[in-house]
Formats: sequence, structure tokens, C-alpha cells
Amino acid sequence: MIIHPYKLGSRGAKALRDSLRKRGVKCWTIQRPPRGQNALIVNWGASEFEYNPGGFRVLNVNVSKMSNKISFFEATKGSEDVLDWTRDREVAIAWGTKVFCRTKVEASGGEGIIVFDPETDGADQMPYAPLYTKYAPKTHEYRLHLARSLNGEGFQAMLVQRKVFVKTPERPSPLDWKVRNHANGFIFQSYPPIAVRERVPRNVMEAAGRVMGTYFADLHFAALDVMYHDKKDKAYVIEGNTAPGLENQTISVYSDYLAALEQEHRREQYRQTAR
Repeated sequence: MIIHPYKLGSRGAKALRDSLRKRGVKCWTIQRPPRGQNALIVNWGASEFEYNPGGFRVLNVNVSKMSNKISFFEATKGSEDVLDWTRDREVAIAWGTKVFCRTKVEASGGEGIIVFDPETDGADQMPYAPLYTKYAPKTHEYRLHLARSLNGEGFQAMLVQRKVFVKTPERPSPLDWKVRNHANGFIFQSYPPIAVRERVPRNVMEAAGRVMGTYFADLHFAALDVMYHDKKDKAYVIEGNTAPGLENQTISVYSDYLAALEQEHRREQYRQTAR
């Protein structure tokens, strides 16, 4: 198995490689063509390959639709499961409501987000940004790690996480509930499968499933971020990532899934040789 990372220094790609090796999978992290034609390539967030991967089996062969926030919203245009968005500042001003001005479309962890309120900031003072999304109230934020079922029919959640605030003596409450990132004291809490059914709103699961199955059905795996408002019982998918940050349990679930695909790949290679 070859993990082709979006950059060679990717900690997630290296963590996956090491975890797969512990499971007995021969695995390398490289950006050059594999030596053997039977290699299985895992594209870890790379929008472009440095070579033509034709002739190899590639997982997540085309991730450009999730390469940044603009490409994600353009790919899901027309979906009722995503936030209203625009690249036109005048359109954002005309909304007359709070706006997330996203100054860095390839950033993560809430970096580059400016929350703009025309009532307090003055509409003519809205910052210039490459992307604007209409503000919507939220109670919780979730991250769903979705993977194509091994039988190829639909997607399943490998892991569901929710952002929670970690109180400390130095920070008894977050500076801002609108932007929930690590710098503001939020971390992801993982739910075991039985807790997902009990604690994760059905609309969160269904919205993520519709977006993945409708607009990204050619992918094998991705992490979708979903915001949810309990009073309205409404969920919006706000972002997708094909190279999400990995640690602890997320490393395990991704390596379990990829190890299963690697076994399937080896069985298929054996059947072709046997013929």
C-alpha cells in the first residue's frame, strides 16, 4: 500500500503508515510512482499527482472538490444541506445578517474567519474576502468520518465526533461560541457506535449522508463537518476534508478501514492471477 500525501511532511499520512505497518500491511509514504503495478494507492488529500496514476488502483482518486472551502461549496451548489454562500461581497451585504467572512479558504481550525454583524459593525465595513457564508445559529458541531461500505453500496460512519469546550482555570468559558476551534478551547469528543444512535441527531447523520452520496460518491472516504441547531432541528454541512487531522481513535478507524481494503485488493489480485 502506498499513501500519497498532499505533502511529504503530513503527520496524518505518517501516522496512518505506522499504524498500518503494525497491522502487518506493507506500507510506504511516497509521492513518486510505485515500483510494482499491483500497488494500492491511497490519495491522502492530494489535488494533483506528480505522475499519471493510470494503471494503478487509487482510493480517493479525485479530491479536488474538497481541496478548499470554495471548491466544496461549488461542488455542492444547490444543496439544502449546506449554508448559503457567495463570493460576491455585495451579495453578502444584501443578506443583511451576520456573515462569516472566510479570508483563508484553505485554512483549518477556524483560521481566517471573521464574524461580521452589520448591525454593530456597519454594512459598508464588511471585510473583503474570497468567500462569505451566511450565519446560522448552532447548538453543536460534529465531524463525521465517512467511508464507502466495503460492498460498495453507500457510505457508513466510521466515527462521529462532537466539538466540546474544555474548561480550565485560565479559561472558564470560550471567548466566542461562534468559532469553535482548538485555539478557543474546543476539542473533538469521539462517540462509540452505540452512543452515536443515542446522542447524535438523526438530521446530522442524514445531511452528511446526502451530501456525501450526492456530490462525492466517487470518493472512498472523507470527514464532513456539520453544524446543528436543536430548536430548528436543522443540520448544515459546512466543510469536507480528505486528509483530516488524525490522532488516537481516528488513526485506528482509518487504518482499520484501509487495512480491510488492502486485504480486498490482495484477494482480487490473487483471483486475477488464478485466472
